[in-house]
Amino acid sequence: MTTRNPCILCVGICCMDVIQVCDVYPEEDSDIRSKHGRWQRGGNPSNNCTIFAQMGMKCEFMGSLSDSAMSTVLLEDFKKRNISTKNCVIHRDCETPLSSVLLSLKNGTRTIVHSNPNLPEITFSDFARCNLAEYTWIHFEPRNPPETRRMMESVRKWNEKVAEEERITISLELEKPGKHPVDVAELADIVFISRIYAETELRATDKRSAVALMRQRVEKP
Repeated sequence: MTTRNPCILCVGICCMDVIQVCDVYPEEDSDIRSKHGRWQRGGNPSNNCTIFAQMGMKCEFMGSLSDSAMSTVLLEDFKKRNISTKNCVIHRDCETPLSSVLLSLKNGTRTIVHSNPNLPEITFSDFARCNLAEYTWIHFEPRNPPETRRMMESVRKWNEKVAEEERITISLELEKPGKHPVDVAELADIVFISRIYAETELRATDKRSAVALMRQRVEKP
């Protein structure tokens, strides 16, 4: 039996979040002052890594990054938190994705305006450079579903040829209706579903029905 140093790999997007906390959601063409504002590294897989690092777990983020000054700030934050980015792909002359987030204290809503003018999504060829022997868990955000499927299939093939204790747990998030296809979930061991995805894509009315409907969609007869 081999002993591995468990590492979780999160594959997807990293962006800069600019967050404004407001008493109420602003009216169009208005000028208001927020309660407070901040900027921080964002993107679901990137944020997952932050949580894992806070829990003392070894983790790595893999995604596309630009060579901009803003991306340098993101990389410095990863480094400060001991989150590896060794397999990230750096693209020249591209902009860093940016999310403007408005939080309403009155209604508890979160409104996000996201921009990504020209930064390519991660590809299977990029992912294929990873040494799968280093990971015990890989989490995917399916921003480019056909490429994500190929990545997940490659991990499943890896699991078929290694000993049970060396197999990798595969997880997937389904957040955006119409953009994250349900069928990719058949390749995952664990699937995380957002509320809006469950309501819109699965037509679920509660958590239990969401699980049941997901099983119906992905389980083979």
